[in-house]
Amino acid sequence: ILLILQFVCSISLIIIVFFISKQVQHATDTMGFKKDNILIANTSALSKSETLLLAERLKENRDIIKVSSSSSVPGEDLSDAQEARLISGTLTQNLNFRLPYVNADTHFSNIYGLNIIAGTNFSSSVTDTFPHFLISAETVRQIGIKDPNTMIGAQIVYGKSIGKIVGIFDDFHYESFKKKIGPLLISNKQSSKYLSIHYHNNGLQKVVNNLQNLFKEIKPGENLIFHFMNERLDQLYKKEKKLITMIHIFSILSILLALSGVFSLIQFI
Repeated sequence: ILLILQFVCSISLIIIVFFISKQVQHATDTMGFKKDNILIANTSALSKSETLLLAERLKENRDIIKVSSSSSVPGEDLSDAQEARLISGTLTQNLNFRLPYVNADTHFSNIYGLNIIAGTNFSSSVTDTFPHFLISAETVRQIGIKDPNTMIGAQIVYGKSIGKIVGIFDDFHYESFKKKIGPLLISNKQSSKYLSIHYHNNGLQKVVNNLQNLFKEIKPGENLIFHFMNERLDQLYKKEKKLITMIHIFSILSILLALSGVFSLIQFI
C-alpha cells in the first residue's frame, strides 16, 4: 500500500509540474509584446542630443530595422506616477488610480508590437510643448468608459503637463506577469535613458560592433551597458524555471524509487 501511495504521489507531482511549466511558458510567451531581436542600450550617460545623434547614426546600419528612445523598457517596474485629471468636452474628472507613465518616441509601439485598438500611434517622434498620449485599455476601463474611441481627442492633465490622447493600445504585461496588468500612459516626450534597437536575424554581431563603436565615439571614457530583451525576460523568470526543474528531478527520483520497490516486491513474491 505504501509503495502504491508513493507511486500515485509521484505521478501527481509530475502532473502538477507539467501544468505549472505550461503556465510559466504561456505567461512568458504571451506577455503581449515582441521580445525577439531587440537589443536594449542604456544611454543614461548620454545627453538628449547625444542620444538622438546615436539613434540617427544607428539608423544608417542596414542590419537595424528601427531604433526607439524611451525612459523605460518592458520588464521593468513602473514606479513613476503622477496626479492626473481627464478633460473631455465640458467634463473634468480626477483619475483616482495609479497611472504610471513611459516617455517614448513613435517607434516604441512598432518595435514592441503594441496593438492600437483605437486612434493612431504618435504622428511625430517627440515633443515637449503639447505632448500626445497613448493610454492602455485598462486605463479606459478604470476611467469608466466602455467605448475607447470616445477617448480620442480628450486631454489629460498629467503632473505639470497637459496632453492629448491620440490612441488606445491593448493591455500587455509591461511589468512582471506575476503582477496584475494595470493602467499605463505613454507620452511622446523625449527621453534619453534607453535605446531599443530592433535588428535583422543575421545582423546581431554587426549591430553590437556598430553600437559599441558609435557609443565610444560619442561618449569616450564611458562604458556601454546593453542587454537583449529575450535574455532579460528569461533572467527574470530564472527562479521559477529552476524550481520547476528541481521538482521535475524530485518527481522522477520518486517514481524510480517507487518502481524499484515494486520490482523488489515482485521478485519477493
